[in-house]
Amino acid sequence: MDIYLDFRKGGTFSCPLCGTSGCKVHDSTMKSWRHMNLFQYKAYLHARLPRVDCPSHGIHTAKVPWLGRVAALPCFLRPSPCP
Repeated sequence: MDIYLDFRKGGTFSCPLCGTSGCKVHDSTMKSWRHMNLFQYKAYLHARLPRVDCPSHGIHTAKVPWLGRVAALPCFLRPSPCP
């Protein structure tokens, strides 16, 4: 199962380094992550990540809100196998 995520055209984001809001999108890059199975089906998240243009720090990839939460999950709930 493939799940695609995107952002709205003309959207603005915060700088991942300083938190300045309202940074315009410079371009984007496509990333994919393995998610937990949905019943017997393998699930994958595909997202177009914005690269924002901060007036102070230049161009950087915006933070992905769900990535920090994965590390806090117990091994059996993580989207990919534990080491």
